[in-house]
Amino acid sequence: MKPTKFFTTLLILSGIVLLSSCLGPRKVNKWVQQHYATVNNMATKKSEDYISINTQLSSGDNSLSKTEKKIANILPLIVYWQYDYLNTCTLNPQLPINNFTETVLSYAHTKRLKQKLNGRKIEFTINKMPGAFSINDRGHIVWLIYIFSWDKIIFKAVTREMEVSYRVMEGDVEVKKGMVAVTGLKEEKFLGLFQSLRKRTKQFLAEYDAEVKVMSKKALDKIMSEL
Repeated sequence: MKPTKFFTTLLILSGIVLLSSCLGPRKVNKWVQQHYATVNNMATKKSEDYISINTQLSSGDNSLSKTEKKIANILPLIVYWQYDYLNTCTLNPQLPINNFTETVLSYAHTKRLKQKLNGRKIEFTINKMPGAFSINDRGHIVWLIYIFSWDKIIFKAVTREMEVSYRVMEGDVEVKKGMVAVTGLKEEKFLGLFQSLRKRTKQFLAEYDAEVKVMSKKALDKIMSEL
């Protein structure tokens, strides 16, 4: 290949790498907003007469999510290129906190926590909460006579730990305290063949919410085993 033709092809490939992914922060934030508009809002019940749930986690604003995009892991070989468009989305902490609160208040009734406390009260403080995920658009380009390209979309939780402190109160006296941690959300999810990226993102958020509920129940189970 002549040098001029080589550099022209290289320029075309660079343009493909920079421009080929149409997924960006605006779309991700829009899909997050659409999902949570139907399944969650920013206000929820935070206590029962024997349970209170508190946290210092706060985003400082009312936006449902903030997403950042970067290009990473560019691998430019002679006839093969690989690159990653990484969109990292951080949810407003109130969304997973609401999920935890609603789950724990309901689950505590099922597990008969009130009867186990026997007139005492319990205070939960949420220290850590899963609230960020990434969508990795991993692109591939093979160029010989023609240019061939394809992408693999990977959804992955970025933060996976839930940490909850608790205090058991008898009147104004603290009779027990402790802290439990639960880790989850380990499994990567993928965009299926011919599947809509918008629909898959919303499906991933639903799966994410469901796993946070499971983690919330595990956290309460651990606390109850210590009482």
